[in-house]
Amino acid sequence: MRESSKRLPAWRQAVRQAVLRLEPTMIVGPVCAHFEFRFARPKSHFTGRGELKVTAPIYHCSRPDLSKLVRATEEELTGRGIEDDARISVIACSKTYCSDPREAGVTITVAPLPFTIRERSKEAHLVTRTLSH
Repeated sequence: MRESSKRLPAWRQAVRQAVLRLEPTMIVGPVCAHFEFRFARPKSHFTGRGELKVTAPIYHCSRPDLSKLVRATEEELTGRGIEDDARISVIACSKTYCSDPREAGVTITVAPLPFTIRERSKEAHLVTRTLSH
């Protein structure tokens, strides 16, 4: 498969490095994942005085595609935070703007899901992983 974005290798490397800095917790079995991608706002979203325009969008609805961001990110979690990205059974994701460019990046939250009916009554342990670049 040929990668469509020249920035994808750098993104994957940034996710890989962030995951490697975390506590080595491997989630095995079904997983719920939430990816919150944040992009720095372009200058056109601000007034001449640096204030955010009331017409500035909340959601980032241009490239890169959300599905491609998710795919690249979950592949880097395989073997480093979750056993396999095929184990992701529930997923939620969003692509928004942030006013402070230092907040740009992704927050990744993964949590184990119950594997059996009996396990549903047990409390799931949340593992939160954050990457900002």
